[in-house]
Amino acid sequence: MGRMLSLRGVTSCCLLIAACGVSHGGDDAGVTGAAGGGGRVVAVAGAGGSSSGMTAEQSGAGDASSTAGRGEAGVAGEAGVAGERGIGGAAPMCDVTPIWYPSAPFAVAHPDASAGGAAGQAGAGGEAGTAAGATSACTVVTKLDSSTATTCSGNARVVEVDGSIAFEFDDGNVLSWLPEHAGGIPAPTFSRGTRLWLDYAGSHTILCSVCGTYDGWKLSIREAQTSEILWLGRGGRVDEITAAELLELFGVAEHRELACRTQTQKCDVFGADVFDHVLETDPPQRASYASRTQVTTPNGAFQVFFASYEVTGTPACSDETPPDGGRDFAASRLP
Repeated sequence: MGRMLSLRGVTSCCLLIAACGVSHGGDDAGVTGAAGGGGRVVAVAGAGGSSSGMTAEQSGAGDASSTAGRGEAGVAGEAGVAGERGIGGAAPMCDVTPIWYPSAPFAVAHPDASAGGAAGQAGAGGEAGTAAGATSACTVVTKLDSSTATTCSGNARVVEVDGSIAFEFDDGNVLSWLPEHAGGIPAPTFSRGTRLWLDYAGSHTILCSVCGTYDGWKLSIREAQTSEILWLGRGGRVDEITAAELLELFGVAEHRELACRTQTQKCDVFGADVFDHVLETDPPQRASYASRTQVTTPNGAFQVFFASYEVTGTPACSDETPPDGGRDFAASRLP
């Protein structure tokens, strides 16, 4: 039985995704795989194929991919990334419930620049001003094509906006949580009136006037600038959180394991590798794809959320945007 998963990414007139529930084995198409040398194995069986089986074998730190679809011969995949671990050979197929969250789950409200010296949103090509004497602030840079880059840093007070948590900085700007764009990521949870230290970076990129947009964001929350992390998250078009950052957060190493494969349609049809994440505690603790999981680490207890997948293949869209994978992550420290 396949797993129900969600993929999230870019919205664009040329970026489309279709649900596919594809089974493997039996009389349709057989897929087998064997992993060696600590690498991962990726294997996909296409729908409606004949009884021809494809085999993917790996003998290094990377992987080999093979696809059998509609009775045609499969095409060998590219080498994988060292350190990713397969799960018992061939990866099962999984069903996909495609959900796209093109917008970040945070938004910055920019007060009127004339209201008491509060920071205002920048015009094209410029930067927002900062309130006189403010010790924490948000800055927005707006490009000529109306794409924006936003940063917020410093002490902020926990407030509420439209029933959801928000953070008010000293310059009057408010960073608000948007649950409709969270895609399963757990919201930060803090008492109203609490003062916390935030570092936020967000980007809103316009591909072209008719192609759509994509967002990326990162946020860390601490009691003070140099104290331990209370909440850490990122998502959209951003780099995946690094092993070093996770080691600092949890005090223990982490790796991801190939959970299953699916097929997507983004400008062309190709596969996607879907990953679980494993904390190397004793015993190991697994966080399944896009599932909120409580873990206990040397640095304390956390609720974690990983939604990692990688699109496999080389096609690019008409706007030359290459396929990309999911990078959503959040960790909330528990009392």
